[in-house]
Amino acid sequence: MPSYTYKIPDMDIPFDTRESQVEIPVFANLRCNFTKGKIAPFADIKAGTYVTNNSGLYANLSVGCRIATSSKQAINVSVGYTTEKLEFQEFDRFTSYASIAYSTKDIKYDATGISIKVGYEF
Repeated sequence: MPSYTYKIPDMDIPFDTRESQVEIPVFANLRCNFTKGKIAPFADIKAGTYVTNNSGLYANLSVGCRIATSSKQAINVSVGYTTEKLEFQEFDRFTSYASIAYSTKDIKYDATGISIKVGYEF
């Protein structure tokens, strides 16, 4: 995730910054296969938190189908919903009339989305 910067000749003012441009989630993954046949529907839940950038909750709920291609291999297809809480430091205001000194404020965003996943299990 990049930081966005407002560019004025001879100075850069960040609109938002982060400690790291990489988010590292730590989560538990629970999966339930409803049948044991060649085609098996399933539900999958991933829930946890991020260890970077003071971010918070990470959760993904999905349903899908496991299609066996052999006794130990399969194709997994699923559709899900993801939600995550992210924290940024945003530009707040200039603190001096004589210089470009400025302050920032912490702001949290709730990001959500639909996920479509295709995987190969071996």
